[in-house]
Amino acid sequence: YIVDLSPAAGTFMIDGNVSAPQINPSELGFGNHELEYIVGFGECEDRQSVYIAVSAAISGDAYALRDTLCPNESTSIFVDTQGGADDIVAIWSPGLGFGKSHFISPAQSTTYNVTLSDGCSDDFNISLGIHVIDTFDVPVSYGPEVCYGDSSFIDLNLDDPSEYEITWDGELSPNGNILEELPGSYFVNIINQETGCQQNYTLEVPGAGPLGAGFN
Repeated sequence: YIVDLSPAAGTFMIDGNVSAPQINPSELGFGNHELEYIVGFGECEDRQSVYIAVSAAISGDAYALRDTLCPNESTSIFVDTQGGADDIVAIWSPGLGFGKSHFISPAQSTTYNVTLSDGCSDDFNISLGIHVIDTFDVPVSYGPEVCYGDSSFIDLNLDDPSEYEITWDGELSPNGNILEELPGSYFVNIINQETGCQQNYTLEVPGAGPLGAGFN
């Protein structure tokens, strides 16, 4: 800010130090500061002082309710602000817009950036990373197609089945990753015990269904 001084040729001082007639609040720092202008000498000297208050610079912290998510999960992100003027605006990217909080469902790991601004202080930028755990591969192989009344199987070819909790139609299978059953559809839920993430599928034991007959 340029200070308009009149009459010219006087001495401008900030906090007792001679200065060019300009003010940079970010250099002055938080607190009260004395601006003084002196014109003339001796008995003709004239001094005028004014005090200004510089507010604290904007700062803040961004955080999430959960910063690590399984695929298809959601969380809320927030920013807390300090300093600055009364009305601090938070602008989030990518694509979230204004607001101190947002509900998000990222498809992949994403870094969210938030800029805090009050129209007076220098902007303050924060980054917040949300990690989305990758899906795990579930190759499936099937037994032979059988007649109705006979059993076949579904085999989940997981790298290490002991790392997963597997349920078939809501029940733990004694064979874990292998289901031996009559032909039909079965719902399987697979939980990675290290990450807690789960995936589920509807799979078919191959074979013929029951015969149907109609008599008149």
